[in-house]
Amino acid sequence: MKYLKPIIVSLILSTSHTVHAAPELNFDLSNSAVLFDERTEIHTKVDLIAGKLEEVFDKDNNSEGIRPAELRTEVGVAQWQVFDFGKQQSALSLSSTYIDYVQQQKDMILFECHGEACGAVEAWELFLNANELGKTESQHYILTLKQGAVHSEITAAYFNDVGQYPRLLSVKVISQSESVGTSPQISNIYFEEGKSSLGFPQKKLLKELTHHIKKNKESKFLLVGHTSVSGSLESNQTLSEKRAKTVANYLVDQGIEQHRLKHVGIGELAPTSNSTNPIESQQDRKVAVFEVTEF
Repeated sequence: MKYLKPIIVSLILSTSHTVHAAPELNFDLSNSAVLFDERTEIHTKVDLIAGKLEEVFDKDNNSEGIRPAELRTEVGVAQWQVFDFGKQQSALSLSSTYIDYVQQQKDMILFECHGEACGAVEAWELFLNANELGKTESQHYILTLKQGAVHSEITAAYFNDVGQYPRLLSVKVISQSESVGTSPQISNIYFEEGKSSLGFPQKKLLKELTHHIKKNKESKFLLVGHTSVSGSLESNQTLSEKRAKTVANYLVDQGIEQHRLKHVGIGELAPTSNSTNPIESQQDRKVAVFEVTEF
């Protein structure tokens, strides 16, 4: 039997810009988990399995191999991690706890399978680029979506017992929400490289923005901080949040009601230039202002 891998990329990613992030689990099991391996990459395209792995036949009923019944392609910041757990736990207990957490967070389950319903474990080993994943009957796979006003998180979690120890392979992809792109953007407040402070040019634009906000009393305003791709993933996230908060604080000082504003930072998640050149990346160092009806 042959297994057909996704054409674009597999769950283990490959780009030229790789950074290492701190371990993070999407559910409260981090105290009992050991991080075995990880990789975080930005501006990458990822194929996530969204359907059972099944055998495909040509028109003459000859087998063409095994591939997912459905793939979901995401573009954004991707974090790939492998966690090992103690033998007092199992893939079944861990996946059950994970599903409880997902439901509590009101995340959407896009696809879920267990045991033989997922397909042969050998196929999963190929698609997940894993040497050993355990047995077909003990595997559990969950694909979930957390949809936010500014960005969405889609997480693929594969649980299985490898020998006496359960293992989790997860891929989380963070991307900008479609709703942001469809909301009217009314302003960009640009910043100097590595800074979140306001100078005369920024304050001049913000005074004009203040007038617009006071005039449109029924609207709310989403302030999204951005950075260029220079620097680390963590520092850029922090800087983008500081920029958005700086703009929000200035508007509140100008008399704008705080409940009409929401500020978030998305770091280098959605660059315009995707350049490390200080001049070319000027357009990425900003706070984008969107006029919305609700958060």
